[in-house]
Amino acid sequence: MSICDKYFVVKDQGFRTKTQFEKGIGLVDFSVSVHYASPIAYFSGKNFEEEHRKASLKRDIYAIKENSCLVYDEKISSIGEVYRFSKGKKTRI
Repeated sequence: MSICDKYFVVKDQGFRTKTQFEKGIGLVDFSVSVHYASPIAYFSGKNFEEEHRKASLKRDIYAIKENSCLVYDEKISSIGEVYRFSKGKKTRI
């Protein structure tokens, strides 16, 4: 996730104390969110999808589910379940 210029984390996902974009090393110009819709997120009772929709009004976020990956080789594709949040809308890629 740190290959992006900014990656997205949601409050209460792991040890996070707030929802925010965090600085990555900037090799690609999009954001990712890992462990999307994980069982931990589900049982926390938080609406992580709504957090992603709101944040995607600022910049595109690729949300990667467990056991899935985002592939970037001049174009974006995926293995498993990956979703693109853009302008408040969610699309499976």
